[in-house]
Amino acid sequence: MTGREVYVWQNDCARADGSGYTRVKGEEAQTPRELKTFKSEKKFRVGSLEIIPYEVDHSLSGASAFFIHTSQGTILYTGDYHFHGYKKETTEKMIEIASKEKVDMVITEGTRVNEKKGNTELDVFSGVKELVSDTKELTVVNFPARDMALMKTFYNVAKETGKKLVLELKRAYLLDQLSLLGKDYPRTDDPNICFFAERKSWGLIGRDDFPEDLVQQDYDKWERDYLSKDNLLNYRDIKQSPGDYLFYCSYFMLNEFIDIKLRIGSKYIRSVCEPFDEEMMLDEKRVRNWLSLMNLDGPNQIHASGHASGPELFNALEKIKPKKIIPIHTQHPDLFQKQFNQVALVKTGEKIHL
Repeated sequence: MTGREVYVWQNDCARADGSGYTRVKGEEAQTPRELKTFKSEKKFRVGSLEIIPYEVDHSLSGASAFFIHTSQGTILYTGDYHFHGYKKETTEKMIEIASKEKVDMVITEGTRVNEKKGNTELDVFSGVKELVSDTKELTVVNFPARDMALMKTFYNVAKETGKKLVLELKRAYLLDQLSLLGKDYPRTDDPNICFFAERKSWGLIGRDDFPEDLVQQDYDKWERDYLSKDNLLNYRDIKQSPGDYLFYCSYFMLNEFIDIKLRIGSKYIRSVCEPFDEEMMLDEKRVRNWLSLMNLDGPNQIHASGHASGPELFNALEKIKPKKIIPIHTQHPDLFQKQFNQVALVKTGEKIHL
């Protein structure tokens, strides 16, 4: 495999037009990547390795586990997964297949190995619905930008409560791409969804006293395709009928409320993980300051993690029965050692053999 060769899941990670993309900079960025797609349960080769990917349930669409067949044995890399989302049967299938195969080594995630249980998508739906049903003013919601499972949950809440989910323009583009790939997500013309055009440098969106071509110059070329849509909203639309919407708002959009001018009774629902480092704690402080300034009740925290709990992780490993377990992506690898004898902890620069 060359340094510019990249494998992505055909159903979700490649653009619909088949083009590749890169985030590297400098001279290396001038060399196009050789983009190779793969499908769940369809084997492919990387050098002498035979690899079979299996889709798993996770907060991000396209998450996969990989069975890696080598001349010395079989490795299972689980990736991130859980059992409580809309596609839990995919995770269950992967574990079932692994339990029937002779797996020599499992490289497993362990993000929530120290937790006994957690919320499901149904728990989030029920909790959010209860809060939304009791709100006559604007309901502001925040969830990870690429978490399509939570997006779907908030969409279902909006549909059930007679409101419309308002998303940013980047999400409109993402939904259009997923629609071309045949994925089971709402379309951009869905009657329960609207899209919000932020005020940019000139701030002309929503004003009728400037020509449309001048307004459009404030937006990137791909954004302009959405500015003429019937379900496009601006700050004036939200301000006029705030009770009609579930308004998605990331940390970077909080200044939009200066123009919207929220009224008392507006509510903020957050479905992201709790802050766990200094930068996230500073972000949390900024958000709370905005909530206080803008008459927003909250934060009302309701979240479902993209990761399996400790008992679920242990149960999966007991079914697979690997000869060796390597926990990664965890702050508590010692908990695996307490549960299993065949655990090898990763150390920087050390090689681990089958």
